[in-house]
Amino acid sequence: MAKLKMLGDRVLIERDENQVYSSNPDVLRAAKSGLLVLPQDNSLEKIADTGIVRGKGPKCSEEFKVGDRIRFAQFAGINIASDDKRYTILRELDLHYVEYPE
Repeated sequence: MAKLKMLGDRVLIERDENQVYSSNPDVLRAAKSGLLVLPQDNSLEKIADTGIVRGKGPKCSEEFKVGDRIRFAQFAGINIASDDKRYTILRELDLHYVEYPE
């Protein structure tokens, strides 16, 4: 991938793959086993994606840093692909929170 410099409050995220969020334990179990899940109800509740911050612009806050795992709005930003990885460029306001290991 070409070297990218984020401008303003833009953030470069390397997206996590194969995410499924649901309140239905059967859907989660099937998805984790690699099965294609087509729920009969509205049990699929994916509203956000996660990824790792790979770059940030000069106007971004100090609340997060490069290397942090964050959750961000599902349909936010511009998606790009390079080297078999998926990236998203989005504004800082589309970030929800930083995930820290327990």
